Amino acid sequence: MAERGENGCMKAVDFKELLKLGEEWNKNKIKWHNHYFTPQCKFNDKAPMFKVTLENEVTGEVFVCVSENHKLENVEKLEKLVYQNIKTFQVRS
Repeated sequence: MAERGENGCMKAVDFKELLKLGEEWNKNKIKWHNHYFTPQCKFNDKAPMFKVTLENEVTGEVFVCVSENHKLENVEKLEKLVYQNIKTFQVRS
Protein backbone atom coordinates (compact mmCIF):
# COMPACT_ATOMS: atom_id res chain seq x y z
CA MET A 1 0.00 0.00 0.00
CA ALA A 2 1.44 3.35 -1.03
CA GLU A 3 1.64 6.04 1.59
CA ARG A 4 1.75 8.86 -0.94
CA GLY A 5 -0.85 9.85 -3.49
CA GLU A 6 -0.31 9.98 -7.23
CA ASN A 7 1.08 13.49 -6.99
CA GLY A 8 3.39 12.54 -4.09
CA CYS A 9 1.49 14.75 -1.66
CA MET A 10 1.18 13.66 1.96
CA LYS A 11 0.31 16.03 4.77
CA ALA A 12 0.45 15.44 8.53
CA VAL A 13 -2.70 16.70 10.29
CA ASP A 14 -4.47 16.18 13.59
CA PHE A 15 -7.58 14.01 13.93
CA LYS A 16 -9.94 17.01 13.95
CA GLU A 17 -8.58 17.95 10.54
CA LEU A 18 -9.24 14.41 9.26
CA LEU A 19 -12.87 14.79 10.37
CA LYS A 20 -13.15 18.19 8.66
CA LEU A 21 -11.72 16.76 5.44
CA GLY A 22 -14.16 13.84 5.49
CA GLU A 23 -17.09 16.21 6.02
CA GLU A 24 -15.91 18.55 3.26
CA TRP A 25 -15.29 15.76 0.77
CA ASN A 26 -18.69 14.21 1.49
CA LYS A 27 -20.37 17.59 1.04
CA ASN A 28 -18.63 18.02 -2.32
CA LYS A 29 -19.25 14.38 -3.36
CA ILE A 30 -15.54 13.55 -3.58
CA LYS A 31 -14.69 9.87 -3.35
CA TRP A 32 -12.23 9.01 -0.58
CA HIS A 33 -11.26 6.22 1.78
CA ASN A 34 -9.24 5.71 4.93
CA HIS A 35 -6.89 3.27 6.60
CA TYR A 36 -6.37 2.56 10.31
CA PHE A 37 -3.04 1.21 11.46
CA THR A 38 -2.81 -0.12 15.01
CA PRO A 39 0.58 -0.28 16.73
CA GLN A 40 0.60 -4.06 16.12
CA CYS A 41 -0.06 -3.76 12.37
CA LYS A 42 2.91 -4.89 10.28
CA PHE A 43 2.11 -2.15 7.73
CA ASN A 44 2.33 0.61 10.37
CA ASP A 45 5.63 2.39 9.85
CA LYS A 46 4.87 4.63 12.86
CA ALA A 47 4.56 1.87 15.51
CA PRO A 48 4.23 1.98 18.47
CA MET A 49 1.90 4.86 17.54
CA PHE A 50 -1.53 4.66 15.92
CA LYS A 51 -1.76 5.94 12.35
CA VAL A 52 -4.86 6.95 10.37
CA THR A 53 -4.80 8.04 6.73
CA LEU A 54 -7.42 9.68 4.51
CA GLU A 55 -6.90 9.36 0.78
CA ASN A 56 -8.63 11.62 -1.73
CA GLU A 57 -9.33 9.37 -4.71
CA VAL A 58 -9.71 12.34 -7.07
CA THR A 59 -6.52 14.29 -6.33
CA GLY A 60 -4.39 11.48 -4.90
CA GLU A 61 -3.68 13.53 -1.77
CA VAL A 62 -3.00 11.61 1.43
CA PHE A 63 -3.51 13.06 4.90
CA VAL A 64 -2.06 11.25 7.92
CA CYS A 65 -2.60 11.52 11.65
CA VAL A 66 -0.20 9.80 14.04
CA SER A 67 -0.85 9.70 17.78
CA GLU A 68 -0.35 7.64 20.91
CA ASN A 69 -4.05 6.80 20.97
CA HIS A 70 -7.24 7.59 19.12
CA LYS A 71 -10.35 8.41 21.11
CA LEU A 72 -13.10 5.96 20.27
CA GLU A 73 -15.69 8.72 19.78
CA ASN A 74 -13.50 10.33 17.10
CA VAL A 75 -12.99 7.01 15.34
CA GLU A 76 -16.76 6.46 15.36
CA LYS A 77 -17.31 9.92 13.84
CA LEU A 78 -14.84 9.17 11.06
CA GLU A 79 -16.43 5.79 10.37
CA LYS A 80 -19.85 7.45 9.97
CA LEU A 81 -18.32 9.79 7.39
CA VAL A 82 -16.71 6.84 5.59
CA TYR A 83 -20.04 5.01 5.32
CA GLN A 84 -21.82 8.17 4.14
CA ASN A 85 -19.25 8.43 1.37
CA ILE A 86 -19.62 4.76 0.44
CA LYS A 87 -23.41 5.19 0.17
CA THR A 88 -22.96 8.20 -2.11
CA PHE A 89 -20.99 6.16 -4.63
CA GLN A 90 -22.75 2.84 -4.15
CA VAL A 91 -24.01 1.35 -7.42
CA ARG A 92 -27.63 0.35 -7.21
CA SER A 93 -28.96 -2.48 -9.31
